[in-house]
Amino acid sequence: MTLQTINVGICDDKASDRKRIKTAIENHAAVLTKNVQFHIRLFPNAQTLTEANLASAFDLVFLDIVMPGEDGFQLARHLCAGKILPRIIFVSNHDDLIFDSQQYLPFWFVRKGQLEGDIHQALAKYLELVSVRKISYKLKKGFGYREILLADMVYIECSGHE
Repeated sequence: MTLQTINVGICDDKASDRKRIKTAIENHAAVLTKNVQFHIRLFPNAQTLTEANLASAFDLVFLDIVMPGEDGFQLARHLCAGKILPRIIFVSNHDDLIFDSQQYLPFWFVRKGQLEGDIHQALAKYLELVSVRKISYKLKKGFGYREILLADMVYIECSGHE
């Protein structure tokens, strides 16, 4: 069985919150799946996460909204302008910002006061989405079969049973 790796970035100006988020992700990921490895990197500000994302794109990012300098919404705007858009999960103590966050099409919103439960739900939904995107088709080739990911197909044509 192949181990899938998900690159995760966590951006929060408070080191204690970065550590809490990372620990919650690791704990819930271990419960939710055995065939996915989370590679988690921590960032104290938007600039460092943006630079890291340019070097190696993230699949999933957890962004604090209220940060000094560039906030989570501005960071989301920069990430949305890139070639590869990571799934964005906003993390905040400010529940009143949930509706403001919708303009950045976040995947989820995690409340710091409900961190454990919200991260569990977010990861469960994300893993469900990732597993759906990995649908493949077995194609007969010679004496065996070759597996092609549905995402890699442009079109497929069937004629009778062929």
